[in-house]
Amino acid sequence: MPQDQDQKYIGGVPLEIQDLVYAGRKIQAIKLAREKMGWGLKDAKERIDQVEQKLRTQSPEHFKAKQRAGCGTAAAACVVFAAVAGVLTWCLF
Repeated sequence: MPQDQDQKYIGGVPLEIQDLVYAGRKIQAIKLAREKMGWGLKDAKERIDQVEQKLRTQSPEHFKAKQRAGCGTAAAACVVFAAVAGVLTWCLF
């Protein structure tokens, strides 16, 4: 995440927390923000959401791969479910 010194903090959120947002790890970002910044849960979540929105606007290319994640897992789960259902059907009849 290339940024110069003036942009080190977005919305009062340090770079290490912003990196978690880029990585799609918002829950960890919220936890770390609460620990490091002393914010409450609601405030931390709102600030992380604002930072994510700003980062997505500034550098959408960092988030493109994350938006497609999950399709392969869903397809694999369907295949496993179909295989289990087939085996159960074969065993019962």
